[in-house]
Amino acid sequence: MTLYEPSKHKALTFQYGSDQRTTSLAWLALDLWLLGYPTQAERAGHEAIALAKEIGHVLGVAHALRIGGCYLDVVRGDPSGARENARTLMEYSERQRLKYFIGEAKLIFAWTSVKQASTQSALAQMREAYADHEITGRRFNGPFLLALLADADGRAGRFATGLSTLDEALALVEEMDERWWEAELHRLKGPLLLSVAANNAIAAEACYERAVNVARGQGAKSLELRSSTSLARLWHMQGKITAARELLAPIYAWFTEGFDTPDLKEAKALLDQLS
Repeated sequence: MTLYEPSKHKALTFQYGSDQRTTSLAWLALDLWLLGYPTQAERAGHEAIALAKEIGHVLGVAHALRIGGCYLDVVRGDPSGARENARTLMEYSERQRLKYFIGEAKLIFAWTSVKQASTQSALAQMREAYADHEITGRRFNGPFLLALLADADGRAGRFATGLSTLDEALALVEEMDERWWEAELHRLKGPLLLSVAANNAIAAEACYERAVNVARGQGAKSLELRSSTSLARLWHMQGKITAARELLAPIYAWFTEGFDTPDLKEAKALLDQLS
């Protein structure tokens, strides 16, 4: 982004498929959230979309809406924002005949419906969209999209299917070596295991611990917070109050922004209980 010169590099947009500042901003938004800066991430996402629309390059607009809009809203825990950006991306991509973007937009839009109402029809739409996404032959970000499917399965009471979907996602992580959402895949296994059987607490605990360790190894503070909250909640239920507080308090104290986001509010509420 420092090396970017508008007068020089905007001319290359149509040669290489997208404006490099727009692309960088979109991915920076996602990176900032992962690294623990949700407020800065939101600003970067908005800037990416605004700049892409100003430049007007078709793929640039679609890419900014996808990463700086849909993906960022999903990870930030903003289903309303994700729904609006997915709707915009879907309509835009249909007009421009961008099949790849249509599939992802449909999947995320349907996920927001499941998030709000847990409807079976929305879940079916998600699976149909993912199948279409695979037909394109592009499997990038497959672990992230499969995580949305597994989350929807859990909300619809299809716990075994959700676990199978997560196993598929983790296998794809190893195959593609795409690990930015790996910690969340392990974390999501925890509640699904507990929903299948109450005596799965040990297995769920192992999933949460694996998620915390993966996130720490990556420096992914937002995912470390989310995983630590899940593990601390389990320990709270088991009466391990001190251990839960000692796990969650330091990672929560690390944050300096984004205290109005769902993850930080949830962590704070649990810390209040643990106190």
